[in-house]
Amino acid sequence: MQLMNGFTVLIMTGVLHLLIAAAGLLIRGQPETRAIVRLWVLAQVIGGLAQLLRLMRADWPELWSSTLPNMASALAYGLALLAVIQLFQLRSRAFIVSTVIIVLLHLLMREFGMSESVRLTCLSLLFAFQFCQYTYLYGQAHRQHKTTLMNVLQLANLLVVMTMLARAIEAAGAGPGYDFQHAGLGQSLSLIGVFIAVTINGFGFLLILIERGTIELTRLSSLDPLTETLNRRSFLDSANQQLALAKRNLYPVSVLMCDIDHFKQFNDQHGHQAGDSVISTLVAAARRTMRGGDCIARWGGEEFVLLLPYTQRSGAEQLAQRLNRAFAVSATPHGDQRLSATVSIGVAEHQADEDIQATIDRADQALLRAKQHGRNRVEAA
Repeated sequence: MQLMNGFTVLIMTGVLHLLIAAAGLLIRGQPETRAIVRLWVLAQVIGGLAQLLRLMRADWPELWSSTLPNMASALAYGLALLAVIQLFQLRSRAFIVSTVIIVLLHLLMREFGMSESVRLTCLSLLFAFQFCQYTYLYGQAHRQHKTTLMNVLQLANLLVVMTMLARAIEAAGAGPGYDFQHAGLGQSLSLIGVFIAVTINGFGFLLILIERGTIELTRLSSLDPLTETLNRRSFLDSANQQLALAKRNLYPVSVLMCDIDHFKQFNDQHGHQAGDSVISTLVAAARRTMRGGDCIARWGGEEFVLLLPYTQRSGAEQLAQRLNRAFAVSATPHGDQRLSATVSIGVAEHQADEDIQATIDRADQALLRAKQHGRNRVEAA
């Protein structure tokens, strides 16, 4: 009965690995995570085949039914570890080296002439070490992303470590008749523990990928692709929230409208790639000038809008002057040239009786006056 239960768990674990691999193939993900998904799918396929190969212990030679499945499992766990490392951008060299060593040890143990109980003790300790690595990595990831899922993944892998240690203790104290097919409670616990860990690790990892993809799509939908500043819709949403806070807490808010001077001629003379570069240079200068809490958005073409909380018109004019000077002295690399441009800026302080669009319109009118008065200057509404 114990053996049947063990075989049942092996079948369930093998099939589960393959189901997780199939689920991973359905996740398209972002371009930067697709290689990670492929690595994870490969790990699950190898892990599933390893579990199913163990079902042949009674019929196949020991090399094929035990040694190779154990090596494959160690490799699968190592590849999955590498996927976790790449996803969270953790350090990997020690984990890669340890995986290679563990896979080789599984092969060498067959040559040492160990009894089954000693071999199972060593195998249990090696697998316990790999699941310790999972526990450690998810602990590192939890420091970056404090979520309940990371804690669950840590606990699941810690559970497997405990069950593997239980099997190691059981095997170490067993007599010469102890083997995989006639093992006791520790063996059952280790198989069940692996099944639980495969379930939680597999689907937990896929949930992390889906969540990251959703967050990235949301982020991309709110940003301008060239400059990674807010787009117009996201800026208006953010500005309306900021104005509601300003009204409640009675602090001033100002707006800057910025437009690169003679941008069409610049594009015609140097090309659109140079135009994109000079736009990025303006954004970089603005970010150096802005303070914490300020935000910038691409309003259209070469025109940008800045929202400055806790800032009266005089303070906004000073910041605009700093931005004007910072951009004028910034050089944009273009081939073997270094190009420069200037910017005109309009300033407006938000009034209590107007919405954000009205404030932007007044800043835009001030920007128009700056252009009419010679460009490369700041005008206030």
